[in-house]
Formats: sequence, C-alpha cells, structure tokens
Amino acid sequence: MITTVTIIIMLGMCLFVFLSWRYDALSYIYDAKLRDYGIDFVLLSYLKVYTLKFSNIEHVKDVGGGYLCLNVFNFKNRFFHTTFLIRKKKGWIIRQLLITPSDSNAFVTLLSSKGIKFL
Repeated sequence: MITTVTIIIMLGMCLFVFLSWRYDALSYIYDAKLRDYGIDFVLLSYLKVYTLKFSNIEHVKDVGGGYLCLNVFNFKNRFFHTTFLIRKKKGWIIRQLLITPSDSNAFVTLLSSKGIKFL
C-alpha cells in the first residue's frame, strides 16, 4: 500500500534528479575545477580536498556517458555530460579518476596544451 510519506519521498527524489540534471546541482556540492597547475577537487565550491597536478597525469580517455569499474574513483557530478577517465602516473590505491567537467572542450584544450596524451 502506498502511503503519503512514500509519495512525498518519491516526488522528492524526482525533484532531486530533475534539479541535478537541469541545474548541475551536484556541482555545488563537489566539483573538479581546472587550474593552470592541475585539477582541484573541491567541496561546496570552496574547500579544496585534493589537487591533481598535470605532471601526475599519465593519460586521459573519453569514455562517453558511463564507465563501470571497481578501482576507479567516481567523481562524476553532471548527468548527461561527457565523462573522462584520468589515469594517474603515481597513486597508492586509486590511480584512475572519472570526472565530468563543466566544459569538456575547454578541458580537452587545456590538457592538450599541457602535453597530456588522449586515448
């Protein structure tokens, strides 16, 4: 039997998915920002959690909309955007990252200008 609470939860989930798709709501919570020296991973658009320097990137691969693998750090936060798989040169546990940059053309241009190999 469907209760009022169940309907409210389902509507809330639908609203969350719509807002995430339309306004990139998840990018306000966590995001990957391109800088001149590398890629900053930030929380709440302000708190820098990790910096991936361009010198530590082995190669980048365009994987389209989805990619499934167990040993990948999934940092995708934009639905229906191009997903890039970044392979790091050095790393202790996780050497691969998935990101969805806000502007994939600028991402490709910047990484190409830094001499990073695309597969």
